[in-house]
Amino acid sequence: MSIPNLDRANLDYHRECLGRLTADIQPAWGKLTPTRVCTHLSYFIGLSLGDEGELKAIMPRPLQPLMRWVFFELITTWPKGIKSPEFMAPASQAAFEDERDRCLTVLERFIKEMEADPDRKTFSPAFGYVPLSYWARLHGVHFHHHYRQFNLLP
Repeated sequence: MSIPNLDRANLDYHRECLGRLTADIQPAWGKLTPTRVCTHLSYFIGLSLGDEGELKAIMPRPLQPLMRWVFFELITTWPKGIKSPEFMAPASQAAFEDERDRCLTVLERFIKEMEADPDRKTFSPAFGYVPLSYWARLHGVHFHHHYRQFNLLP
């Protein structure tokens, strides 16, 4: 099965998967709660839209293209327990339903902005400057990882 990108063609798929997430569901692995995974995914979409301000690289620049290829082309089903830096999973500021709604709203905003300017590049601390069209791939693989974590796949 290929992993759906975060784009207009797969919007219903992503809405359905996120719609299966409930406040009381337990992850198959890891420590993220349903609310925290929503804030985490919203953070990453905001990052891709340039909403998170100036961030420092966490990966040496020469390795960034290789890491993009490894994590988003070669190994698209990430292992259980893979972790991002703590600042990329901010604490929740609202109730679960509000955080999930915010995630769905920013997801739709990403798609609109990506369609309007797919070549616009924004900075990823791990992968360098990436065009929104490729962020659609990164988000698809990333979301898929968390859909697996919470057993949300169709």
